[in-house]
Amino acid sequence: MEGISTLLVDLLTKEEEKIDDFTREHRFNIPLLTDRLMIVTKYILNISNQTTTKKDYTTNSFKRIGFFGASTGAAACLIAADGPLSDKIFAIVSRGGRVDLATKHTSLKKITCPCLFIVGEYDSDLIEWNSQVKDLHILDVKEKQMIIIPGATHLFEEEGKLEEVAKYSTAWFMKYL
Repeated sequence: MEGISTLLVDLLTKEEEKIDDFTREHRFNIPLLTDRLMIVTKYILNISNQTTTKKDYTTNSFKRIGFFGASTGAAACLIAADGPLSDKIFAIVSRGGRVDLATKHTSLKKITCPCLFIVGEYDSDLIEWNSQVKDLHILDVKEKQMIIIPGATHLFEEEGKLEEVAKYSTAWFMKYL
């Protein structure tokens, strides 16, 4: 992504995914997802501290971490950024995020990084929930924005819609990382 290093992480094991396909018990286990995201983030931060090629903290994008989360993963991103890692997260993008689930586990008051909420036009529940988190001072950060992708549903499966998500996400991360 435009000169930014990315790491795609499955927050569930293969075995958990197989169970989840039938029960949906793991994908909504927000504390589990958050714990795993925090473990991965701490590991990456630890590796970057040990590398001999690291640069100054203020200019090293490897240490300027951004989270991109979809659906329940977005809730995990918000909660992780609200905890002890709040000063290590510099931007968040939520794509079709179940941000309402984050508010059931934390206040979101420690989040200081810019947050972008991307929702499909035909995902009315998520438009409402993301608007509430963004607009009702639940998330009290200076830079926050919601983009509604016209003609898109929850999974953005329509032609060209994921590309729009990628365009907006890239611009957000380029601006804040």
